[in-house]
Amino acid sequence: MRKKVQLNNLWLGSLFFLVLFYHSSYAVVCDVLPKLSLEQCGHYDFIAYGKVETDFDCENEKFSFQPIFIFKGFSKEKNIVLYTPCSDGGLHVSKGEYWIIYGFLNNAQELRLSICGHSRKQIPEDQIDYFQDIRGSSFKDDLAFLKENFTLKSFGEKELLPKKYQKVDPKLVPILLGVGLLFMLIGYFVIKKMK
Repeated sequence: MRKKVQLNNLWLGSLFFLVLFYHSSYAVVCDVLPKLSLEQCGHYDFIAYGKVETDFDCENEKFSFQPIFIFKGFSKEKNIVLYTPCSDGGLHVSKGEYWIIYGFLNNAQELRLSICGHSRKQIPEDQIDYFQDIRGSSFKDDLAFLKENFTLKSFGEKELLPKKYQKVDPKLVPILLGVGLLFMLIGYFVIKKMK
C-alpha cells in the first residue's frame, strides 16, 4: 500500500511540473527556407541592409535599426524601430551588428521580424557561416542579389503603391446610398414583371 501511495505522489508531482512549465517552454520549427529570389522578396513588406543601433529590449520586444540601403519599403526616419519576439521565434540581435532585414508590417504598421525569415547577420570572414550551407548562398551573395534586382531608396521616398484604404467623402454617402436603393427598386420591379 505504501508503494502505491509513493507512485501516486510521483505522478502528481510530475503532472504538477508538466502543467507549471507547459506555458513557458516551446520550440519554433521553421519550414525549409526557400532560396532567395524575387518571388520570395515579394512576400516581405520591408527589405533593408543596415546596422543595429541599440541592444535588444526584451521587455518591449524591439530594437533600433539604421538602414544603410533600403531595397523595398520606405522609412521617414534614419533610425527605425523593429519588433521581434524575445522567445525562440525572434532574432537575436546586438548593438553594432550589420544585418539584412526582411520584415512584415502588422495591423499597427510595425515592422515585425521572424527567425523563420530570410533576415541574416553579417558574420566576419574569419568565422564559419553555417547558414551558407543551409541557404545555399552567403551574406555577400544575398546583398549582391538585392543590389542587382532592386533600386536603392532614399529616406522619406515612398514606392508607388496602390492605396489600401480610400475613404469616401461623407457628402457623397447619401447620394451613393440613394443610387444603390434606386437600382435595387428597379431590379425588384423588373424581376416582378418577368414573373
